[in-house]
Amino acid sequence: PVAFPFLPRQLSITSSLTIGIPAFFLALAKSEGPVHREGFMRSLGAFAIPAGVVIALAVTASYLLSRDAFATTVSEARTASVLTATLLGLAVVVELERGPGRRRVRRWVWGMVAGFLVLLTVGLYIPFLRDFFEVGTPTPGQWLLIAVVVVVGIAALLGVRRIPWLMRIEEYAPRPGAAPPGG
Repeated sequence: PVAFPFLPRQLSITSSLTIGIPAFFLALAKSEGPVHREGFMRSLGAFAIPAGVVIALAVTASYLLSRDAFATTVSEARTASVLTATLLGLAVVVELERGPGRRRVRRWVWGMVAGFLVLLTVGLYIPFLRDFFEVGTPTPGQWLLIAVVVVVGIAALLGVRRIPWLMRIEEYAPRPGAAPPGG
């Protein structure tokens, strides 16, 4: 039997650094451009569903490869899962900030993401945090595995965003009295 790739307390790391805290700051930040309410859920789903599938596949790959290729303990494989999910979640934050219009990511968002990367990495080396979250310190081979899986995951996230029919759905934000794009 295969153990679940996360413990609930490990998910709190990922969800805090990739959803909760970034959402708080992004919600308070000044909006760039108009807010489109029409088609919002369609646009959101066109990005969130494929991104979720990519992250789920990457986490599964990193967990199973860590268990099989490196003969790690469940705790060490879960560490690979946490790191993979968090790193790809931060990539999603950057990609969402950039948006389908390909605008530049604001400097403070890059700073926030860099700060979260530092927190995540430092947390792996502080004994009481490592013990509480039941994570291990990855070996150089595991870091390489995680890096490869994350790079492939980021490429997949960027590639999925360029699938023509998903691009049409995501960019669909009709304005009152305006025809939808391409129509």
